[in-house]
Amino acid sequence: MIFIPIANIYIIFVLMIAIAKSFGKDAGFGIGLVFLGFIFWPILGFGDAKYIGPNGISEMRNDIDAIGNN
Repeated sequence: MIFIPIANIYIIFVLMIAIAKSFGKDAGFGIGLVFLGFIFWPILGFGDAKYIGPNGISEMRNDIDAIGNN
């Protein structure tokens, strides 16, 4: 999909927003990764962001919620 001329723009935005959400950031941070990557990638890499799972879904959080609902 990245090699299809118009679809690649959409896919880049989707990927960067998914990466931002994986580190607990919002969609605005993902847009920043697209347009100002030279600023936002170091913030993501050297800041306090922690990987919480794909698209921000933490499996541990789901397990804790499942225990709490019993």
